[in-house]
Amino acid sequence: MSKDKFLLVEFTAHFRNAYDNFKFFKKYFNCFFLIDKKNENKVQIKKGKIVFLLPKFLIHFYILLQGYKYKFIYLSTPHEYPDYPNGLKQKLYFIYEFILYMFIFKFYKKKIIIQLRGIHRYFADINTKINKPGFYSYLRNLYLHNCNIIICESKFLRKTLIKKIGLKNCKNRKIWVFYYAYPQKKRSISVKYKKNLNIGILGSVDPIRKNYDQLLILLKNKFFQKRNVTLTFLGSAQTKFASNKINYIRNYCNKIVSKKYFSDKEFLKYGKNCDFLISLNTTTNFYGKYRMSGCFGDAILLEKPLYCPKFEDPNREFNNFTIYFDDISKIVFYIKKYTKFKQIISFDHLNLKENILNVEKEI
Repeated sequence: MSKDKFLLVEFTAHFRNAYDNFKFFKKYFNCFFLIDKKNENKVQIKKGKIVFLLPKFLIHFYILLQGYKYKFIYLSTPHEYPDYPNGLKQKLYFIYEFILYMFIFKFYKKKIIIQLRGIHRYFADINTKINKPGFYSYLRNLYLHNCNIIICESKFLRKTLIKKIGLKNCKNRKIWVFYYAYPQKKRSISVKYKKNLNIGILGSVDPIRKNYDQLLILLKNKFFQKRNVTLTFLGSAQTKFASNKINYIRNYCNKIVSKKYFSDKEFLKYGKNCDFLISLNTTTNFYGKYRMSGCFGDAILLEKPLYCPKFEDPNREFNNFTIYFDDISKIVFYIKKYTKFKQIISFDHLNLKENILNVEKEI
């Protein structure tokens, strides 16, 4: 391991993803994880965790004042939320954060690594086409011009980003594809479903990004009504909407497992008990067009077959363990098939050290 220090910053949302990235990079660097006090228990790290004890809105000053100590500063969730600030308070806070981030990017341009989770947040023209404000995307776009290292979660997103930035503007940048959950070695797993089914529902329980009518169509199918079905909601369920929706769905299955928030250990424990996983994402939030879903990483971590809408993976990069559907009722065909015959899924490995620590010269 190098003596060079590596700072990973996450205080917004993607703690499990950030933790997996931390585990990878600590193999090569003296790695530190910066997190705010409120969220410190969402990441279980014994060594290298830096808990920022002051109010969260001041955490950027830690990066500004201490950034010189680190060879790299990895912004796991950059300045992306909310997509479109609403109200005077949110708008003023957005400008406040933008100014601080620009100082960080200017001072530490050669050190900064940013992970883009939604390309639509960085290009004004994408938002104006759907009658959304382009101003905030225009400001975020300035980050891309002051950063040399960008990480995307799929080859499709990398290709889309390069197209939006332009080849000429990409030549001095490193744009890596890094799906954090890939195993070091290729693995093949045999799956056969039983009469009692435990179905993992991925992602936070959300009224906009998820389509629960699709799930109800599945549960009302005669095939599922004849079986003991457990639904395990593997994302956070801490809103009133989540509570009401889960209580309603409870009428159509035998058992439901859900929590306000799953720790990493709990996620693995309950996820490993599932027979297969389902993504209920909609096209509302640019999935499969300008962003990828975390469902693929979850399936890789849990080593489970995944069923997801076709639009989520346009290039079929994850087809070795994923079954794509345009009509959720078609899932019944595959479930019937794999209660009689074994399903073989595989998880390809990547040479992570080569792909991440070296420059991919594909431009």
